Amino acid sequence: MKNMARGITLFSMLIIAALILTAFSLAQTSTINPTPGARTNVIVQIESGRSPNSVLSFPGFVLKREINWKTEKYIVGSVPTEDFVNVGNLPGVVRVYEDYELPLSLNQTVPLIGATQLHQLGARGQGRSICIIDTGIDYTHPDLDGGKVVNGYDFVSGDADPFEAYGAIGSHGNWISIIAAGLLMRALLQ
Repeated sequence: MKNMARGITLFSMLIIAALILTAFSLAQTSTINPTPGARTNVIVQIESGRSPNSVLSFPGFVLKREINWKTEKYIVGSVPTEDFVNVGNLPGVVRVYEDYELPLSLNQTVPLIGATQLHQLGARGQGRSICIIDTGIDYTHPDLDGGKVVNGYDFVSGDADPFEAYGAIGSHGNWISIIAAGLLMRALLQ
């Protein structure tokens, strides 16, 4: 029993290490290779106090949504790929980020931190409660629905509802919560 408790504690530390390693592995840069007619999804940061009109009126820009976060404003949309760099030169634009899906990398980090050996010992974290302090969460997400999120607090909005209200800017909280719930790890290890 003592070895099992030690294994579960080690398992908890290894999960935290896996989350950190995953964050580092996801912090990669993308390469845009223009193909005629292709479009690139973008997140455009607008200078504080400036209007986003230069972006909204840019030829070929398609608006998906506007995000106001604290004092920052972001415009999410798509542009013709060949115009990606030009959007960054528009008046009032601080920076343009390519908005793309990142590949999962837990299949590399789980073995790297030794969690495979813990799994072989039967330690998988079932029956444990955890606390995640992050950007917020969409607790209605299909992978988290069904009582997995039992409590929370939103320090940004200052209320007891941890629902993530900032879309693309705050999706990290969902990503981490789904990993911690074991849903992605279970899928990758099967």
